[in-house]
Amino acid sequence: MPVSEIHKTLWRASKAMVRGHKKASQKLLLRALKTSKPNSKEWTSAALILAQQYFSAGNLVKAKHLSEMLAKSDEQTGSLNDQESSSVQSMLGEIYIKNGDTDRGIACLRKAMELDAKGNPPEFAWELPALLAEHLEKTGQWKEAIDVLQRALPNIEALPPPFEHRRLIAHRRLANIYLRNGDELSSKRMKQMYFDKEVDRALQTKRTFGPLTIPGDWGKDELTNFFGQSQKNVMTTFANKKDLHDKLARINAMFLVGRDCGRTMIMERIQKKFPNVHISKVTLDDEDWLEMFFYMGSHNLYDCSTTCFRGTNS
Repeated sequence: MPVSEIHKTLWRASKAMVRGHKKASQKLLLRALKTSKPNSKEWTSAALILAQQYFSAGNLVKAKHLSEMLAKSDEQTGSLNDQESSSVQSMLGEIYIKNGDTDRGIACLRKAMELDAKGNPPEFAWELPALLAEHLEKTGQWKEAIDVLQRALPNIEALPPPFEHRRLIAHRRLANIYLRNGDELSSKRMKQMYFDKEVDRALQTKRTFGPLTIPGDWGKDELTNFFGQSQKNVMTTFANKKDLHDKLARINAMFLVGRDCGRTMIMERIQKKFPNVHISKVTLDDEDWLEMFFYMGSHNLYDCSTTCFRGTNS
């Protein structure tokens, strides 16, 4: 088959996958694989996508076969870039571990991490370290597991929205490894370090509520003027009480961090109860959301009662 036709087949396979037609996509990929020159760019693309599809579907036998072919091809010809090679080694690592060959699987995950640091964007900086650390701890290598997560922390700390919840997951994972292995003091330090950092981060972040258009006659009526004068009086009254202002702002930041932590933990709890089900399609029990409801209600009361003094963006 001409290369142009193979490209069309790969495009059709990708389109079928996007539409949810997995079987049709796999048939097209198999066709592209069989008609491509071995180790060519087209063969590599078809084999990699097909291996990932098999792996996601739980067909570990076929995923293993293709992944090993890709790894061998990469070793001989350098057919994969760092990101692709990392993906192949990661799949092989998980497959070997699931098949009971833990040492070989961990070796593949280590190699995947080395490649991952070169080729993957920062938002994917957590998955591989977490996976490797999990299996290192299971095999008694918990100190190395901590080292793996510690080395990943700078990238995780720098994650932009909407990935910031991974900071909580990473620090909690580290704290739990310490705790499970008898180092309660380090576990407490890790939790406190996370909380302090997030509170400082919240204090430095200005909350915005979207672009607002000020009406042309704003501030010309008596009521608006009254509120403006009242705000000036409040700020004048407490101008010399910076310490008190900072304390109130820090308490508000602690509320914000607690809200984000609680939201992440509740989502994890729901995902465990309803695996592979979108949040919009599950029926929640009171225990899934009630505690967070009261927590956020408390924050709202605090926010309303101190906003005039703290200012709306602190």
